[in-house]
Amino acid sequence: MRPAPLLVAFLIAAPATYAWWSGRRILRSLDDPALAELLQVRRRRVAQVTLGAVIAAGLAGASLALAIPMLVGLLVAQYPIRRAVFGDEWSLVQYVAYCTASFVAAVGLLFVAIPLPVYMAGLVRTWMPGPTPASFGLALVLGALCAAVVLIWQRWFTTIWLWLHRASPLKTTLRTRHSSPGSTPCSITPPIGSAVAHRSIASV
Repeated sequence: MRPAPLLVAFLIAAPATYAWWSGRRILRSLDDPALAELLQVRRRRVAQVTLGAVIAAGLAGASLALAIPMLVGLLVAQYPIRRAVFGDEWSLVQYVAYCTASFVAAVGLLFVAIPLPVYMAGLVRTWMPGPTPASFGLALVLGALCAAVVLIWQRWFTTIWLWLHRASPLKTTLRTRHSSPGSTPCSITPPIGSAVAHRSIASV
């Protein structure tokens, strides 16, 4: 049973709507001494609303793909808050692209290892109904492909993570005095023109 389009639209818009609504108070409280606490409480509640919308969409039988426009809408709603609070000067496209790459770097391996094989199995059953040699062979090939991607990603996880974040390892001579002997520090260069970033670079 497919969920009603109105329900789907409501669930997709719920996280972004709450982020926009709760962000209005943040914009009015930029000089509040308790701004850090307000941001923390808002972040927790936005996460709760988003998780609730995702769970409700799953219980309603909606496709997992609906999480994509839901999260993109949430990022768009968060953009004005970041500009006001952190002084970011990057464009909306750069912000969404960087956050998407960061999300892929964090959970991409889990997605390839868990939901993707299940999705592939569903495709095989749709394309080739019944336990035939052809369907078995296709499922085997797709499963081997997923396994290869998981192994490659796991083997070069750090390299992929750094590449998606547009980062590179620090040179040995740039280690800080607070670095532990066994640590591998890295230098992250996000595609932003943040005022905070400018101050950090100027202080080096």
